[in-house]
Amino acid sequence: MFNSVEGLASNYSLGYSKQIDSTFNRYLDLYGHVRYGFKNKHLNGNINAVIPIKNHTLYLSGGSDLVDLNDQGSLPVLFNTIATLAVGGNHQKLYEKTFVSARWRYTLPGNINLDASFEWSRRHWLPNSTNFTLWDSNSYKITSNNPFNPNEDIPLFEDHNASKLSLGLSYNFSNRYESYPSGKRYLPSEYPTLSLNYTKGVNKVFGSDADYDLLKVGVYKSGMGLGMYGTLSYAFNAGKFINNNKVYYPDFKHFNGNEILFVDQQLSSFLNLDYYQFSTKTNFVEMHTEYNMSGILTSKIPLLRKLKLEEIVGLHYLHTPELKQYGEVHLGFQWKLLRVIYAHSMSDQPLLDKKNTIRVGIKLF
Repeated sequence: MFNSVEGLASNYSLGYSKQIDSTFNRYLDLYGHVRYGFKNKHLNGNINAVIPIKNHTLYLSGGSDLVDLNDQGSLPVLFNTIATLAVGGNHQKLYEKTFVSARWRYTLPGNINLDASFEWSRRHWLPNSTNFTLWDSNSYKITSNNPFNPNEDIPLFEDHNASKLSLGLSYNFSNRYESYPSGKRYLPSEYPTLSLNYTKGVNKVFGSDADYDLLKVGVYKSGMGLGMYGTLSYAFNAGKFINNNKVYYPDFKHFNGNEILFVDQQLSSFLNLDYYQFSTKTNFVEMHTEYNMSGILTSKIPLLRKLKLEEIVGLHYLHTPELKQYGEVHLGFQWKLLRVIYAHSMSDQPLLDKKNTIRVGIKLF
């Protein structure tokens, strides 16, 4: 992989997996990563464990890594590598963190899922180390690693510690299950999943500088069958920082934006939205819906019927105090894991209003 912060970089992974529950196909997983940037000469590595115990799952991690400022994973590493080398589009902005984290998940009777996690991290902003592109004429397009000051590598934040506690609750109304000697396995529900999440930046614990409280609610349903009329997916999320005394940029609420031709499109994707500019530390309302017509129209056209194209229609909406109103509509076709999508946006922001783009969606994994 390649990025403007590390230059050419290697990312080597090694893992061990052992099945410990054949009924539910659950595994004990141990794995690690070693990452080295050949230009900035930074070495990072971490180890991770996933430990299932009956209806509980424990996740443990520790080490150091380079991570995206936007925790939504909007821009896959492969796409950023291609864009940076080919056209000088180094859209991904990174920072370095040293961390220790633990997470616990448990399923209560009735298929109510509980989730709790704690992370301590030491965060360090990084400047670019190279403006290399395959063609020298594109080198001037390389922007700094600060998305709010693209012409100069001024630190986005000072080095700091952050202790973060997260609690989550979700329920999908499923009351159907299969019984096994080792427990129950709940079957998918026809109803949406409801979620409630609370995250606290715990000030002064282990030297933490963060001090905030974020409350979020969500409703999500994927692939709701409509019989011969296709499938419908939708999501609603809203949240508020009820305390934002000290919120560093990595802890902002980020959104799944996109600015390049190729996109790993998700239901939550905004196809015309900047990756970083409109993240918030106040409040937000976010809505997404997508209708897959499953060939209702294309199956009636002889030349297209054999291709088994699926028609896609999507609507997306976002409101924050900074962005105000933002909406998108997208139309296109899907063939297996490939999509070609036209997107049009409407916004109170002049640079986003009436913006028209073509995106090629590719499911990488």
